[in-house]
Amino acid sequence: MELTKRVCVVCGKEFWTTRSNQITCSKECSKENNRRQSRLRYKAEQELNKQLLKDGKGYERDCVVCGKHFRTLIYSKITCGMSCYNKIRGKHREDYIQEKPHINRMDEIREIARHGIHYGFYVVEMEKGNEVSRKRQTEESRQHENHS
Repeated sequence: MELTKRVCVVCGKEFWTTRSNQITCSKECSKENNRRQSRLRYKAEQELNKQLLKDGKGYERDCVVCGKHFRTLIYSKITCGMSCYNKIRGKHREDYIQEKPHINRMDEIREIARHGIHYGFYVVEMEKGNEVSRKRQTEESRQHENHS
């Protein structure tokens, strides 16, 4: 255990250490260094994502709320931004439900699920203009029960 004199990368204070990888003088400086490194990694990732989108990488989507065309690197993303995302997540849910009649209340969604139709399939069919009948749902659920 050899003592080594170092200079803290955060505050510039000199300190003594026995560890070869220690670069900060205290826990407070260590936390600040971690915050700085996290910010740098986040900024680098954001810049990389912007460059990838400029190069035509990613997925092209139409926002399910406003219909705006957008490009994303996230496969499962369905909204163009936070305002549209918040409408789906409930902050403005009542207004959105009135504008989009295919978005049902939770009890109706549970009813659909009990009859064997996945809600995502139901929404797609409704957006295409197809009426998903209760009879069809019931037939599919009976077929599923017979095979089980």
